[in-house]
Amino acid sequence: MLIVVTLGVAYATAQTGGDVSAGDTDGSPAPATRKAPALLALSVTGAPKPLLAIVGTAGSPPAAMGVPQGLTLEVPGAGELTTRKVAALPGPGMQVALSNMVGAWAAHFAVTDLAELATLIDRNGGMRLELPESVTLDDAVFGPGAVRLTGVQVAAYLGAEDQNTFTRWEVVLDALLASPPDLQDGDLTQTDDVAGVQAALDGAKGGRLETLPVQVAAATIRVPKYSALDELMAARFGVKRTPVPVIVQNAAGGPGIGEAIGRLIIGHGFRITLSQNAETFDQEKTQIVALGEGHVREAGRLRAALGVGRVAVSQVASGIGDIQIVVGKDFAV
Repeated sequence: MLIVVTLGVAYATAQTGGDVSAGDTDGSPAPATRKAPALLALSVTGAPKPLLAIVGTAGSPPAAMGVPQGLTLEVPGAGELTTRKVAALPGPGMQVALSNMVGAWAAHFAVTDLAELATLIDRNGGMRLELPESVTLDDAVFGPGAVRLTGVQVAAYLGAEDQNTFTRWEVVLDALLASPPDLQDGDLTQTDDVAGVQAALDGAKGGRLETLPVQVAAATIRVPKYSALDELMAARFGVKRTPVPVIVQNAAGGPGIGEAIGRLIIGHGFRITLSQNAETFDQEKTQIVALGEGHVREAGRLRAALGVGRVAVSQVASGIGDIQIVVGKDFAV
């Protein structure tokens, strides 16, 4: 039995615990449906800094939350990545990364770029924003206060260098919540389902913008403050239970294992807090190790979500996980 002793910086000082899905008691990733999914992972590329967000429909009122730039996240299968690298992932990888961050499954993902966003906004008659301060776009001054911008102007607003890009992203997110645009095929550069994304945006109409809690780990690395984030997800995004922290070791050697496991378990109330390769790749059978007697029930629940593995118990506690998965060759991606 392998026991992890390496501590993940992105989680070591921001632990959660307890016994996740927004508005869904079973927690499994929902099939494509026109009913508004509880969570949407959203990314806009082409700006100087990453523009990432989680949009939720299960709260009352609905909510959205921008992901602050410069954070370090634990990404299943990839380890610790900055938000810039998360935004550069293919859409499905971004979906898994943001789902793992919030500890609940985002049923759909949407990626667009500034050019497509501009086209989308213009087709919908422009965008009304509440500017916190005056800005100059195309030699014209707008704001502060309520203004209506064209798509090109919104793209310029988000794409300006040497500005507080995250504050501007929150302004645009707020406008998206106030008046969700009508999507067409081609508006999104990557997605799993345009109609599902539209349902999520429509379901979040009139929602409120929330702030993702952040703290500094290891003196210099900014990470989510997971305990406060879990409370926020429960209070405002309809998440039913606090995610159980899980360590994943790839002892089979195949590619894509961490991400595949994330897709299977995040929606069942688990968050991967450390994802790394084992020292060797000769494990035949997957082991699911409860790190303490108190986590045996959760380990059994994880085994059911994973579909393979033998449950064992270790009395060696971990500072960053309640359960450890040592992935064997019996796990098929």
